[in-house]
Amino acid sequence: MTESLFSLSDMPFAEAETVISVFVRSDGEIFIECADQLKGFGSKLVSEFGDDVLSSKARLFAYNYALLGLDFYKALVPAENCGKIICDMQYMPQDEPFPSIAKRLDGSENYPHMLDDIKLGAENGYVCYGVVEENNVLCAAYSFIPEDDIDVEVEIGVETVPEHRGKGFAYESATALASYLYEKGHEVIYSYYEENLASARLAEKCSFVNFANGFEIILERGV
Repeated sequence: MTESLFSLSDMPFAEAETVISVFVRSDGEIFIECADQLKGFGSKLVSEFGDDVLSSKARLFAYNYALLGLDFYKALVPAENCGKIICDMQYMPQDEPFPSIAKRLDGSENYPHMLDDIKLGAENGYVCYGVVEENNVLCAAYSFIPEDDIDVEVEIGVETVPEHRGKGFAYESATALASYLYEKGHEVIYSYYEENLASARLAEKCSFVNFANGFEIILERGV
């Protein structure tokens, strides 16, 4: 088990923060991060649940442990919805990618309101690829950090305008972005909740391979 601590924000306003993160790699190694006020949580979790740290009982234990240890935070979701399982996938292409209809976005395109954040990212150095028709962005894949700040690992996401879902645009956009970053020597990560079957199918189609599963406990800072 590897356990590390981090400091929570000292901002005075209400803010949602991850206070516990538990992940198990495909080789069985357990990685636990938690707020420094919860020091010792990792050892107690493993002592209580052994290798079964992702079970529903283990996630409820983490949820209650966080609430008791951080009395100035409050729950964002009911206990029964806490700590949904997250699947972490890494891009591992087996073949050369086919030419894609997706292109690099620069923010000058027309974006629907739901893609405003991606437009802002494209304008400010985040790597974004998307399917564009008559200068309208129908789907976009994006990096979580600006290109100049990428060290080795970078996580990506993808959003499709609802009326254009089911047309393969997410595959085109995500593959184009992942291929670009991979060729630059980066490890490309895509994460989704286990219950999201559409994302699971997309990850498999785009040549992402599972390397870890886990959960996070997110609480809201009280005011």
